[in-house]
Amino acid sequence: SSQLSCSWPEFPRFPHFCAMATTHEDAHEMFLQELKARCAGDPGVRLAEEPPQHRPAQEDIGKPVAKGSLPRVCGYDVAVGRLAPLLWGFVQSHLANSLLALNLGFLGLAASGRCWWAAIPGLDQVATTTTSAWLTSLLSLALLVAVFTGYVPKLLPFGSVRTPAGVICNEAGKSSARNRRLRDALLAWQSSYFPSPLCRSADTCTALPFLMNPKSGKHLTYERVWLKSSDGEHFALDWVFPRDGFNPSHPVVLLLPGLAPTIHWSKMGGFISDAAVHLLAQGMTVAVHVARGTQDTPVKQHGFHGARTSDLRDAVCLTRGVLDAIGKKMGTPTSTPLFAAGFSMGGIILANYCGQYKDDTLLRGAIALSAAYDCVFNMQFKYSLNVWQPYLIHPLKNMFLRGPMAEEARRRGVNVEKALNSSNLTEFDSVVASVFNGYSGVEDYYGDMSLATGEKWQQVKIPLLAVHARDDPIIHCDALRAEEFAAGNSNLLFLITDRGGHCGWPWGWRFPMRRWQFMSGAITVFIEALLSADEAM
Repeated sequence: SSQLSCSWPEFPRFPHFCAMATTHEDAHEMFLQELKARCAGDPGVRLAEEPPQHRPAQEDIGKPVAKGSLPRVCGYDVAVGRLAPLLWGFVQSHLANSLLALNLGFLGLAASGRCWWAAIPGLDQVATTTTSAWLTSLLSLALLVAVFTGYVPKLLPFGSVRTPAGVICNEAGKSSARNRRLRDALLAWQSSYFPSPLCRSADTCTALPFLMNPKSGKHLTYERVWLKSSDGEHFALDWVFPRDGFNPSHPVVLLLPGLAPTIHWSKMGGFISDAAVHLLAQGMTVAVHVARGTQDTPVKQHGFHGARTSDLRDAVCLTRGVLDAIGKKMGTPTSTPLFAAGFSMGGIILANYCGQYKDDTLLRGAIALSAAYDCVFNMQFKYSLNVWQPYLIHPLKNMFLRGPMAEEARRRGVNVEKALNSSNLTEFDSVVASVFNGYSGVEDYYGDMSLATGEKWQQVKIPLLAVHARDDPIIHCDALRAEEFAAGNSNLLFLITDRGGHCGWPWGWRFPMRRWQFMSGAITVFIEALLSADEAM
């Protein structure tokens, strides 16, 4: 079931909108009509039976690739340059250290056990005396205890984290009542979370939920809406509705993925699909923001980059316009509330958007999960640079090996060969994203991407919740600057857990069955508590 089995404080179910009187069928039809009238394409493209596969832009189909336009990708130099950071990153990871200690522990126990119970020729090379057998047993047991308690000696230290666990918010001023209500709801939700005993390290908290992905949400039917940006590129919104269709008495939630996969979430699953399933079960309508260049959205010249908020603005304006038009037709004084939730890179973009558009975000609230507010600070996180970022840039490198983007990158001064041999995301962005998009350097690019830059964080005018784990191995928890920002802006709230990894939070012994329930539930708790606080004020 997609319903949460754990409990949190009871709130009225969207009390502002109980007086709306219309059938779901009428509201759903009005919703689709408004979408069709406002979007740049047909919103009736159903993706249930066969999700879209990547294909080149129409004008590039059949066009031969010019000789010399792409770097040599099958040669030894590029292959080693691309694979070596991945292998070295795994060797330095806490997961590899734990696996090595686990194997040594079991091998040591097996060797000492054979020494105790049988006389085997040649065993004197492992444990020739009773004393050496005792020492081998104790050392092996110590290694196993270290593995299962998460205290394995690490080749690459994780570093210290100053941000404390708990809910961090400003409870003074005119927002004090609202923030206290949000704090109580979030603390109750956090207290119900039981970190999986099977995932002791940050790496396992991050990787195992993806490796053991139950692929929920394959039954969902998505409807794609195309939007055309001001620079002529296209991106999309994938809409999915509750069983009874759009319900104007329940919120609409925009979901922003991170570095989106090429396989559609209706086939791949993952936390986006899980969030959609959970929110639909609460009667909410969901739209997934499909970034340009991903999920069957071909790019001509202007690719994705993390500092661009105009695409999100277009998506929000489209959705807000549709909801306001439906509210006007229905004669309701208050239209359906609109929220947004971003994961990882999607959370970075969403937070930056809230700072840039100040009191004109057109959102009721926003949630950033496993995101950074200070991306320049995160450049110093060596564990992320050396272990995880080589894996994150691997699909980005592949994007520059095909299609017109590689030639466009060369034309703009990008050293494609150097980009292919970059070892982490920061190095890749310094060679590609900053040059391709006209920034003076990677710090300039990351600064433009960050909510922390300048006064943007002080300009956030809607409740913005950041959900983060102190052991996140990709984005350092201190990159949120939680205590500083919460003290200076009552609209910035933070839910910090001791464990959870990056977009992971495996829950309980049977965490694959619960999927990404902690993140999905946190979104719902925040929405319901905020709307309930509005009603109480």
